Amino acid sequence: MKVTIIGAAGKMGRWFTNYFIEKGFEVVVYDINYEKLHKHYFEHKIIIADDIKSASQHADVILISIPINLTAKTVIDISKLVKENCIIIEIASFKEKIIDYCKKNLEKKINYLSLHPMFGPGAKNIIGAKMISVTVFDSKQEVLTTKKLFPDANIISVSAKDHDEYMAIILSLTQFINFAYASVLSLKNLENIRRLSGTSFNLQLTIAEAILHDDPEFLATLQIENKYAISQINRFVDESKILLELISKNNHKKLSIKLRKLQKAISKENGYDKAYNKMYEIINKSIEK
Repeated sequence: MKVTIIGAAGKMGRWFTNYFIEKGFEVVVYDINYEKLHKHYFEHKIIIADDIKSASQHADVILISIPINLTAKTVIDISKLVKENCIIIEIASFKEKIIDYCKKNLEKKINYLSLHPMFGPGAKNIIGAKMISVTVFDSKQEVLTTKKLFPDANIISVSAKDHDEYMAIILSLTQFINFAYASVLSLKNLENIRRLSGTSFNLQLTIAEAILHDDPEFLATLQIENKYAISQINRFVDESKILLELISKNNHKKLSIKLRKLQKAISKENGYDKAYNKMYEIINKSIEK
């Protein structure tokens, strides 16, 4: 089986290229950044395509790993070049706009998978990793096809609307909180803070720093392209204002009551009881390394 990776010079493109090589597939790579592409793959025994047509026309599977705003049009452009029943996969972080556009504009019978790997390019393998299969036409068939390509992953099926609403919290809100946190810290002497810091701070700073390792253009896209993100961020800002007012007014009683309510609400989550020990496990492993 021949697999083509479009956007193979990028971090996730390289990850999936290595994945399919290790699985024994014949792999073709393409990227508009030809210089970067050759830099990463000149020692690999794989085909480096000169253009998107030669990269696509004979492929059995095509995985597209490019900026979100280019994904939908690229799926359609490639669908006009491939053989019938080719599997085209896009791994964009948000889905509704892309899937709606593609469903309206696909002209050829292809197997279109809209996947979202819930791991980054630092993942050592895919065993047990979450791979979200976002429904395009037939959720059962799309999950089966995904399982054939990624048998060791934990495949989760969801609608495009639900996916994007959840990602507004999982990605957009989480990153927004860490942007604000990092902005505050950037005004301070971090070395002095680190010297005195404890476990909670170190873990939170590690998360913020890890997020900021990503490409700023991509991070900005995750805030702006999801139409559900702004409502979640506004809710966060509103809750922050409520907490700030209680603190500003030295209202210890009401603040304590609110925190107890939060504890009660969050404690219903299965991982709550293990959270404290889990934090120390993560910290201790990082210290050991």
